[in-house]
Amino acid sequence: MYDLNIGRDGCWFCPNYGKNERALLKSEYPELVEKIYAMIDKTNIKVVLRLRNRNTWIAEYLKDMLEKEPKEERQAKQLDGQMNIFDLQKG
Repeated sequence: MYDLNIGRDGCWFCPNYGKNERALLKSEYPELVEKIYAMIDKTNIKVVLRLRNRNTWIAEYLKDMLEKEPKEERQAKQLDGQMNIFDLQKG
């Protein structure tokens, strides 16, 4: 690992992976990154957002998703899941 310019080694899904380790994993083992992203996808969005500053993979995932998905689509998804005042009257 040290020959690859990696300062430390550990579990491939470590939440404290640094920038170099994440870049190496993305380029050499993209299937593992997809597994990490799939786990994040299954996590409640409130938890994901709460952990984004403490988990480097979550931060990277959010950055990648923002780059891939147009702003209008993100806003539409957010609005889609929100309740409006008329929903309260139906109950």
